[in-house]
Amino acid sequence: VDTPVASSVDTETGADIPVPLAFNGDLLKTVEAKYSDGTGIEPHAWTSFKQWRDTYTPDYANNKITLTKLLFEKAQPGLLNFAFYFWSGKVVRYQMSIVDRAGQVGTEYKIYGDSLASGWNNWAGWATNDLAATAQANSGTKSISVTPGAWAAFGVANGGPALDTSIYNTLIFYIHGGTAGGQNIGVGFQPGGDWNIKTTWNSVRPTANQWTKVELSLKALGVGGVSNLTHLYFQNWTGADAPTYYIDDIVLTTAKASTSMDVYADPAVNMTPQVQITKGGYVLNRRTNRYVQTVTIKNTGSTPVTGPIYLVLDSLSANTTLSNSAGKTNLELPTGSPYVQVTSGALAASTQVSVSLEFTVPASGGITYDARLLTDGAKP
Repeated sequence: VDTPVASSVDTETGADIPVPLAFNGDLLKTVEAKYSDGTGIEPHAWTSFKQWRDTYTPDYANNKITLTKLLFEKAQPGLLNFAFYFWSGKVVRYQMSIVDRAGQVGTEYKIYGDSLASGWNNWAGWATNDLAATAQANSGTKSISVTPGAWAAFGVANGGPALDTSIYNTLIFYIHGGTAGGQNIGVGFQPGGDWNIKTTWNSVRPTANQWTKVELSLKALGVGGVSNLTHLYFQNWTGADAPTYYIDDIVLTTAKASTSMDVYADPAVNMTPQVQITKGGYVLNRRTNRYVQTVTIKNTGSTPVTGPIYLVLDSLSANTTLSNSAGKTNLELPTGSPYVQVTSGALAASTQVSVSLEFTVPASGGITYDARLLTDGAKP
């Protein structure tokens, strides 16, 4: 196998995030994820190692690792550090910057507001409904009341030209739970009314006696950028009759959902191709009873390597410890590896610097480790 190679992603939370990754014959073993302060992310924040299938799945045929939306449901803005571990022993580090949205305003396409927009009609008649109910209204004087039986749905259809969603990002509507609340309502689209087209739905549970604003990403619903958006449905997702609920102010907007966040992801900085690491032999210092090794780092590139520079010892053999360690990696995955600081500043092109490592004397066997450099401001 060759080393797996990851690529960048520019997307948003609220849907599964496919990370392009050429496996190059290797197989994924596990995934580790942490915030920049070293804490784990949900779900199961007590461990930094994530659960297969629930939070990630490899797709070898299409060269990607899918990080599921469950992994980002409680994500906080900031830097996420990932480490993709492979059965060959190789590790690919990956970083995601999650950016909160504030005050986005977009152009709206109204589907319902006191009445259906021109061209739209009551499509699903297998749930009792009233498009001009006056018992509740989020704005204006009317809303849509729905009293669904078991699995019954209310839906609207665009009888005019199919809608192109390439400029829209979010479905927004308001929902009222009536006097009961707690209904389990599945919300989704069917492009062209074709139920064979694979889309998805989102479960919404309205609150009793209260209007709630709902924002759903079109991408997460599987209809981002489609050219034939026609049918929108609200379905009772239980096998029993549900109490009356109300819907009002249904729009599509060019703004992205404020409930999701923007994601900018890149493979973590890897300066290894520009830096040559040469390990010297081990020499026993009889005064300290420590093995000493000199490691030389040479910048073989034509540009400086930004400091501070840290030398990290991954997979250090368990028969010894690094006596002059400055600590263990906590922010940069994989964590728990001892490191030393090589320089506080930059390493100029075609120059080199040496650092001494001191190890306890192993009871048996040799000392082994994988050398890794952290540069360009990356902190252990």
